[in-house]
Amino acid sequence: MRDSSTINDRIFAGVLLLLALGFGGMALAMHVPFAYDPLGPTAFPLILSAALSVMSIVLMVRPAAGTGLPGGHVGAQLVGVLVVLIAYGVLFTRAGYLASTVVAMIVLARIFGASWVKAVVSGVALTLASYALFAWALGIVLPVGSWLIT
Repeated sequence: MRDSSTINDRIFAGVLLLLALGFGGMALAMHVPFAYDPLGPTAFPLILSAALSVMSIVLMVRPAAGTGLPGGHVGAQLVGVLVVLIAYGVLFTRAGYLASTVVAMIVLARIFGASWVKAVVSGVALTLASYALFAWALGIVLPVGSWLIT
C-alpha cells in the first residue's frame, strides 16, 4: 500500500519538473542584443533549470517515505516565509532594494524567533552588506523605488 506522502512527493516533483522545463524554455527564448559575458544571459537560468529538473526526477523516483506536510508552528512559519517572499517580490521595484530588503529581513527574523532588537540590527546589517556587495563590488544597479522618483 502506498503512503499518501509518497504520492504527494511525486505530484510535487511533477509540478517542479514542469516549472523547471518552463523556466528553461523561457531562458532559451531570452534574446539580448548584447552579451554581458561570453556565455550570455541564458547560462545561469539554464543551469538552474537543469538542477531543478534533476532534483525533481530524483524526488519522483525516490520519494521521501513517511514524511508528511508540516503542521503547527513549523507550518505557520513556512506560510509566513512564503507570504514575506511574495510581498518582497511585489514591492521590490516599487519600494526599492533598501526599503523592501530591510523590512523583509526584519519580518523573517521575527518569524524565526529573533527579538525586535536582534531582528532590526541583523536586518539593517544584512541589507547594507548585500547592497555593498551588489552595488559596489559587483556593479549591479539595484532599484531605488518608484516612490522616490518624482
